[in-house]
Amino acid sequence: MRITDAHFHFWNEHMSVYHRVSPSGGAVLYADYTPAVLKPLLDQKGVDQAVLVQVYNDHPGTDEFLSNAFHYDWIAGVVGWIDLTHPRLGEILDWYQKNHPKFKGIRHLWQDEADPAFMLCPDMMQGMKELARRGLTFDICVKPPNWPHMQQFVDSLPDLPMVIDHIAKPRIFERQFDDWAVLMERMARVPKLMVKMSGLVTEAKFHAWQKEDFQPYVDHLLAVFGPDRLMYGSDWPVCLLSADSYAQTLDLLQYLIRNVSQAEKAKIMGATCRRFYKLE
Repeated sequence: MRITDAHFHFWNEHMSVYHRVSPSGGAVLYADYTPAVLKPLLDQKGVDQAVLVQVYNDHPGTDEFLSNAFHYDWIAGVVGWIDLTHPRLGEILDWYQKNHPKFKGIRHLWQDEADPAFMLCPDMMQGMKELARRGLTFDICVKPPNWPHMQQFVDSLPDLPMVIDHIAKPRIFERQFDDWAVLMERMARVPKLMVKMSGLVTEAKFHAWQKEDFQPYVDHLLAVFGPDRLMYGSDWPVCLLSADSYAQTLDLLQYLIRNVSQAEKAKIMGATCRRFYKLE
């Protein structure tokens, strides 16, 4: 089975993102996380490629990550950030696609905006349509306050392939489930929408979770989305806030999908991601 990690990050003291990681947010994150650190961890678990995802809403981060992808074959794609309201957005997207074949899509940290309906503003929606015209993708990063606005958002963009990061971040530590389950049922009716089964441990009690805490969430996603629309992501190194290692996040998901067929596991652990991001 070929494994592709659909979601990870880098930063070190030479990257602009490093200086925006607050030690108060978790001392474990205030360190260098680089290709040299991650590659042995991937090799240990038989992960042969991964998708590098933006950390902050800025252009330098995108350029830094695309430089990483150029130098390392195992970085199969980059989900960056570009100002979707820029008056020359079309030209900027065309330039990135022409010069960076591993540029696969955009993520905007919707969860960090003061307005929970931020992505619905006309300028942002116009920018999203530019992504769709170019066959790019969009990662939806939300928290519960954003949930009431997601239906309008996804319904307005039927031609844009989108994926929900971190299963939309239900408060697993509070056992928030019912309203999340309804949201996922509604989202599953949108044909081009997928879900990353990533970030689970950081929504649970840090280093105090049990495997069984996550089973209802994974089982529900399997029921409403199915393996063709689900993908594994480590969310490394953010996962280290609540997991002991990269290996633990991968082992956890493999445990949670233990009852599906081998063919279905192969989709979740890599094939869905490769199809969605059109990875070589």
